Amino acid sequence: MIRSKVYPSGLRLLVLPTDVRSVTLGVWVRAGSAYETAENNGISHFVEHMLFKGTSRRSAFEISKEMDDIGAQLNAFTSREYTCYYTKSVDSDAPKCFDLLADMLYRSKFPRDELEREQQVVLEEIAMVEDSPEDVCHELLTSAVYGSDTYGRTVLGTAENVSSFTKQTIRSYMDARYVSSDVVLSVVGNIGMEYADELVRKYFDTTSAPVTASDAVRSVRQAGTELAKRKQIEQASIALAFPAYPYDDEKTFAAQIASTAIGGGMSSRLFQEVREKKGLAYSVYSFLTSNLYDGTFAVYCGTNPKKTRDALATMADVLSDARDKGLTEEEFLRGKAQVRGGFILGQENSYTLMNTVGKYMIQTGKVYDIEENLAFLERVTLEDCNAVLKESLDFGRACLAVVSDREETGLLRSIR
Repeated sequence: MIRSKVYPSGLRLLVLPTDVRSVTLGVWVRAGSAYETAENNGISHFVEHMLFKGTSRRSAFEISKEMDDIGAQLNAFTSREYTCYYTKSVDSDAPKCFDLLADMLYRSKFPRDELEREQQVVLEEIAMVEDSPEDVCHELLTSAVYGSDTYGRTVLGTAENVSSFTKQTIRSYMDARYVSSDVVLSVVGNIGMEYADELVRKYFDTTSAPVTASDAVRSVRQAGTELAKRKQIEQASIALAFPAYPYDDEKTFAAQIASTAIGGGMSSRLFQEVREKKGLAYSVYSFLTSNLYDGTFAVYCGTNPKKTRDALATMADVLSDARDKGLTEEEFLRGKAQVRGGFILGQENSYTLMNTVGKYMIQTGKVYDIEENLAFLERVTLEDCNAVLKESLDFGRACLAVVSDREETGLLRSIR
């Protein structure tokens, strides 16, 4: 059972004891590209990088070495709505991990030489994404859906912005967003609430006056947008998006099952039609994304540029057929089993559990109830899945992104 506590500073603690020998600690901050402006886009991700570059107590090397010395894992990630720093260690080394993450959070120094070096590292990361047509296509699809502001901005930001960041830029952003009332500590593993509370009180800010940062600005979702990018590549990347549901919407489980049935494995409709029967793609799949305000049901494939229209038409036919005729009982049960299996197997991993409960709290402000959500998943019916397919798969509200060495126009119009 997850236990929770809110401190006078607004800092929130979640503790889920499990029968393992490890402890995974996640520090979740409500900071991501959806909270940025055009001028500082990329700052959330850059701050994530810089928190590893030295504190008043540890150098960048000492941060890494300290975790390596005890065989622990240390990492972080940034999304459009949050940033998470986490450790995973043997239970007896949990205090060292609490100490280290708190040190990074509160006492990072941002030395100029490290900042300039890390700017080059992030510029290389941006270039790496540009060398991946699939990644470029997914970013382009997000821009097609949300435009150029808030949720349409990239997490990495632009090269121009990253090159302009200074110590003051970082400090100002952290002062605005890294406030204790917008920080969640998610702790899972061989640790109890009392001991976790003791460590939090020792290392983290639990007593300062609470301050709440501003919310993310809701983007206006676009419909009928088609974006294309030309690159000298051997394969065209195609992604097609439809409206779906917010992160905490009761229909999201049904949408996950439907997406899995349509494009979640080798037995799915998309894989069978696009790859097995027509040989149009090696990689083809569907996926579901959700944020605070809405979500996206999308499909992707990589194909020969000369077969872009054939591949897109085949994907559209699969989706239209699923919308109009619905999933079969067999497809529904297979999709539900895959989602259920992933849900249950994830509970055997302390990192996955840390991720689940921490993300849910930082997104919704509520404690995640594992059994309640499993019961809700079990109650999803074939009729529920077919209902969300009819509601979501509206080609009049679809958006399209294509990355190819050929100029293609009117693709979206051709499948309506």
